[in-house]
Amino acid sequence: MHFGIGVFLGSAFMSNNEPAALGETMGISIEESMIKGKQWFPNYVVAVRVGGFAGLPFDIGAKFGLVPDTALWGSLDYNSWIIGVDIHYALYVPKGNGPVIAVSLGYDRLEGGVTGTVTTVPGGTQDVTTDMPAHIVWESNTVKAQAIISQQLLATGLSFFGSIDLGFGMNKAGVKFGHNLDSPVYKNMKDVSTLLLSGSVGVGYEIGVFRIDASFMWNFINFESGINFGIRYQR
Repeated sequence: MHFGIGVFLGSAFMSNNEPAALGETMGISIEESMIKGKQWFPNYVVAVRVGGFAGLPFDIGAKFGLVPDTALWGSLDYNSWIIGVDIHYALYVPKGNGPVIAVSLGYDRLEGGVTGTVTTVPGGTQDVTTDMPAHIVWESNTVKAQAIISQQLLATGLSFFGSIDLGFGMNKAGVKFGHNLDSPVYKNMKDVSTLLLSGSVGVGYEIGVFRIDASFMWNFINFESGINFGIRYQR
């Protein structure tokens, strides 16, 4: 690939028990998700890739996405932003109708949160008052290696693909109270760094210079899942 640009929409789904219990302690109510027992965390990125320099089978990509405060769960606002870079190298590109095999190394930075209003002051939180903004926040820096395989279905524009990701996430999550997240009245953040082992499977369709992809993702560490859909121009 020499150049590509596209938009990708996705969402992770996780158990609703922990955030709901934390919200209750903070005096805010996290509404039931559209999937019973699961909370959904949507995001999108605009991604650009360039490659094919000097005839070498590699490309470099960058992505960015921003979801400003958006009412998703009743009275709660959700926000998220993500940036990332990666490089792909094709280990095997067949001359016929065989599978393409590639490897990748990448970095992602993610921040997000849920904001409500304190109705009950939690114990041990000095200077916190009712009607004060309450935030459940998280941030993550992830480095991961990826192995990718793709197989076109005969001479059609349809293809199937899959990947395995292995990496490490340096993560923090916790609570903040107050109008200013950079200088909160009270905060309590915890390190929740973890190994990353995940995979995905999907299907793609090629229409001229455009590609449409849909995939399902699975985390083998905590057994949570996600979905992704994208459309891109590529040549």
